[in-house]
Amino acid sequence: MVSFVLPIVNANPFSTLSVWPVGSVDTGEPIVTSSPATLMVYNIDPTHIPIDPSWLLLATNEATYDHIVSVTLSTGVTYSKSDFLNVFDVDATSKNQIPPLYGSTEVPGMPGVTWDDLIPGYPGCESNDQYEVGAVKAKIGIPTDGELWWAIKDLNMPPITDVPQTFTISVTMNANLEDLRMLVLVLGFWDGPNANPDRFNVHSPFTRSTLLVAPEASAVVLALAPLSAYGLYRMKRKIRQK
Repeated sequence: MVSFVLPIVNANPFSTLSVWPVGSVDTGEPIVTSSPATLMVYNIDPTHIPIDPSWLLLATNEATYDHIVSVTLSTGVTYSKSDFLNVFDVDATSKNQIPPLYGSTEVPGMPGVTWDDLIPGYPGCESNDQYEVGAVKAKIGIPTDGELWWAIKDLNMPPITDVPQTFTISVTMNANLEDLRMLVLVLGFWDGPNANPDRFNVHSPFTRSTLLVAPEASAVVLALAPLSAYGLYRMKRKIRQK
């Protein structure tokens, strides 16, 4: 049984999705855990449900990307290495936000390639449901001039409500598991008044997301909370290097 108290809904009802490890409470930062992880997904706003479809956005650093074999979900979804897109390669002229907006067609910097070629079935999202690349990098711990890799796929779950549903996520790497750093976010569609059809209009803020790290780094973060996850990661790396 998972017990939690629903917080007061804020003025923006469209950044209220949670994708957290089971038993999590709000810390003001992504919840840090290791892979495999059982996550619960739900909407903290019971007036904006159900949400369907829902897609899972994964963002990671170059060190993790270099060694990814696959990311598997218990919902039957698998991300392969080829599903991850490099912001610099894919969106060279407009690399400040992910995922792409509704109505985006040709991929900037890739003549003749459409977003549907790269992300089959992706419906697009409203502008206020995109994530700033700089902010995503900061949460993962990627330097400003570092590379960000990301992928998004249908979560393949029943409609999301305010009642938590769970799924398991597992990252398989061929080496250097200690480099694992992957941010997990969710976007979805609520068919309410004035909603534009077929585009995501609800998303999870960073404060209601999950950061997957190597098991050893996760233990350090949990033991030394409430310091920031990135600060602890840097501390851990320094300790290991001594």
